[in-house]
Amino acid sequence: MPLDSFSDLIEAFYMNTSKKDQQQLTSLRLFIDISNIRPLFLAEEIDRQGNLSEKDLEEALLHQMILPQYVFDFLESHKTLDEKLKYFPVLLAQFFLKEAEHATGFLRAFFQFEREWRLVLLALRAKSMHRDVVQELQFEDPLDPLVLHILMQKDAAVYEPPEEYKALKELFFAHLGDPLMQYNALAEYRFMHVREMVDESAFSVDRILAYLTQVMLLEHKNRLDTMRGKMILDTFKTS
Repeated sequence: MPLDSFSDLIEAFYMNTSKKDQQQLTSLRLFIDISNIRPLFLAEEIDRQGNLSEKDLEEALLHQMILPQYVFDFLESHKTLDEKLKYFPVLLAQFFLKEAEHATGFLRAFFQFEREWRLVLLALRAKSMHRDVVQELQFEDPLDPLVLHILMQKDAAVYEPPEEYKALKELFFAHLGDPLMQYNALAEYRFMHVREMVDESAFSVDRILAYLTQVMLLEHKNRLDTMRGKMILDTFKTS
C-alpha cells in the first residue's frame, strides 16, 4: 500500500523505529507545535503536521504540560495577547537554541540552519524596511557569531550575509514585494539545503528525518495563499 500522505509516513516511522529515533521526530515536530500557539491565539487554523491537535495544544497550554518549560516561561513573561504576538519570534528563537543543545546529527544541523536563515532574513527585511537592526535583535545573544556579524553592519545600507547565505539574499530581493513568491522561493531554498545535509547513498535515521522534513516543507508550501505567506514572513521580525 503506497504512502501518500504525511500522516501515513509518520505512522510508518513510529511503527518501524526505536524510541530514541521517535524522539527525534517528536523534537522536529515540536517546532510546529510551538508555532501553532500563535494561530491558536488568533483563532486561526493550526498546522496539522505537529505532534498535538488543536485540542491537545489547548490543554497543554492550560495545564502547562507536554511542552517545554521555556514555552510557559515566555507566555508568563508576556501578559497580554498583543505582547505575546509581538514577541513571538523570541519564543521561536528559544526553541532552536534550547533544542539544539541536546540534538545530534541531522536534527542538530537542521535546527542550526533554521535559526541562521531566519536571522539572515530578519536582517535583510529590517534593512529593506528601514528598521533598527539592533532593536530587532534585542533578545538575541550579541556574542553569537551570526548575531555579531549582523550587528557589525547595523549602519550599512544593505546587509551582506556570510557566503553560505548569499543565495538567500538573492532570492529575497528577487521576490521583494511579493510575499507568496518570496515564501515559495524560501521553501524551495530550504528544501534543497535539507537535501544537501545528508548522504543520500546511505540508509540512516538522519536520511529518513531529512526526507520527512522535505515532505513537511512541500505540504506546507502547497497549502499557502498570499495572505498566509505574508503572515509567516511577518513573524520573522521581533518587534
